[in-house]
Parts: sequence; structure tokens; C-alpha cells
Amino acid sequence: MNKLYFGDNLEVMREMDDQRVDLICTDPPFNSGRDYNAFLTDSLAQSKAFTDTWTWDDPAQDARADIERRARTSDTYKALDTCLKGYDLVLQNAVSGNEGAMRAYLAFMGPRLAEMHRILKDTGSIYLHCDPTASHYLKGVMDAVFEVENYRNEIVWGYSNSGRPKRFFAKKHDTILLYTKTDTAYWGNYKMPISEEYLESHYRQVDDEGRRCRIRVDAGKKRYYYPEDGMTPNDWWKDIPSLNSVTKGNIMTSLTGQLHASDCNRHARLATAVKMARQRWGILRYGTQKKGRPPTRASSLKSKAGNRQSRKSEPFAM
Repeated sequence: MNKLYFGDNLEVMREMDDQRVDLICTDPPFNSGRDYNAFLTDSLAQSKAFTDTWTWDDPAQDARADIERRARTSDTYKALDTCLKGYDLVLQNAVSGNEGAMRAYLAFMGPRLAEMHRILKDTGSIYLHCDPTASHYLKGVMDAVFEVENYRNEIVWGYSNSGRPKRFFAKKHDTILLYTKTDTAYWGNYKMPISEEYLESHYRQVDDEGRRCRIRVDAGKKRYYYPEDGMTPNDWWKDIPSLNSVTKGNIMTSLTGQLHASDCNRHARLATAVKMARQRWGILRYGTQKKGRPPTRASSLKSKAGNRQSRKSEPFAM
């Protein structure tokens, strides 16, 4: 995939064929109640995404009506519609306040997640970045759209930047929900190097050849673990450094260098998604650019049947 789409991703996805995407990394609005700077002022959807405050208005009601219409012919939309109607009861059908805002936010997120499910290959995975404001609601939506058995991980990203409140505990984590399309999803041999501290505390034994290792006995059988093999990352990340303020956002990177996401800055997120895709497939490129530098702008591409790209594997970032 060598094109960048600027605009409402829902419109872009609805022009894409089924099962076209291998990997989705999405960092949508959080319903945080905060305002962010928009770089696409001519796009209503993008403007609203960067003004992360939601109201139960005509567009929200229209979105729900559209979901209900699509539910008549799509099992995915039917599951989404049922889920959102359940949340209506939880949120008491509110049209104002925090409950009304959450209903509007879910009406925005639901169709986009449904389309991501449609364009994702059976071997594909999706990483959804959110925070405690709405993560518990989004997990329910993801369970409905991607099905409960395809939930894989809830990754907790812990950090220590910014201030601390005088009352209650400091809110210092985001959430990344990992789902797959099916049980046959691709999974790489993701490993992280073992720290010196962990090496000293857990790898205190040697094998018959004198190699340093960790020996564990499982059902009477010895299992040998070697430090050079690394270890599978945990589902809580606290070793992700923040970049300086020049980026206007934080890019988080696991020690494997395989999984990435970021906060607030869409340009930083895009660069991160490109890097991840290149590492896995080597097929995603920026358009024309100076060597070693990302493009400073990209053209808005209108979705036309005549301009569709050839059917091939590609990552997709929101």
C-alpha cells in the first residue's frame, strides 16, 4: 500500500474489498472531553475527532439509524446493533451529560470497527488503543463485532509522565485491546531480550554442556530455557520511553520493536504504523519523498471504483 488517505476513514474503508488487510493499528478518539488540534479543517469527521467531546446530536442518531438498517443484511452489524441497544439500557437512553456523550461516541466507533472486521483477513489482527474512559465499553463492542473467542490480550501501557491528583489514585495507563479475525491468525515469534536483573535472578543453572540456563520441571519432564532465546513480552508495558515535546505526542514501542502505537499526534502514529508494517512485510512505503524523510503532506484521494488498487496484503492505520 503506497497511498495515504486523509479524511473520514469510514468512507475509505467502505470502498475497500472484503478481507484485504493483514494488520490494523487504530488509535481513535478516546471520548476524553479534551480538544486536539485538527490538521484537516475541511473534514467534519476529522474536526470532531480532534475535538474529543461528544454529544447525542443528529449525526449520532443518524449513525445509529444506519447501523440498524445495515443490521438487516449483515451479521456483524446485527451483533453491533444488539450491543449498542444493550448499552442504551446501561446508559439509560441518555441524550445529555456523560451518558449521552458515551452513546454518541459508541455510535461513532461502532461502524468503523465493523468495517475493520470486514476488511481484515482471516489471518489478520487488530490493535485498538484506548484509555479507561471508554475501554470497558469498547471491549464489549469488540466482543460483539470480532466475537468473544477472538479476544487475545488486554495490554496495559503504564507511564509516569504528567502530574498527580490530590484525591484518588493517579491515572497512569492506557489500554490496547488485541483481537484476531479467527483462530488461524498470523502470530510472529515476538521475543524481548532478558534484562540483566532477570538473568541473575532466574538463570542460575547450567545444562549438561555447561550452558547457562533455567531448568523447570513440568509433569516430571525437564524443560530448558536459555537467555539468548529471549522471552515473550508480558501484557503490561512500563518500559516504553516518552519522546520529547517536539513530537507533540508519545510513541510507545515494545522492546521487540514489533508493536507500536502513540498518543495525540496523528503524524507520529502514522510514522509508527509505517515502521511496523515495513518490519513485517516491507510493502508499505511513503509516496514521493526525499531519501530518509517522511512526506510533509499528502494528497486527499477520492474513492473511485476506477482508481482501486490491486487486491493485495496491506496494513491499515486509523
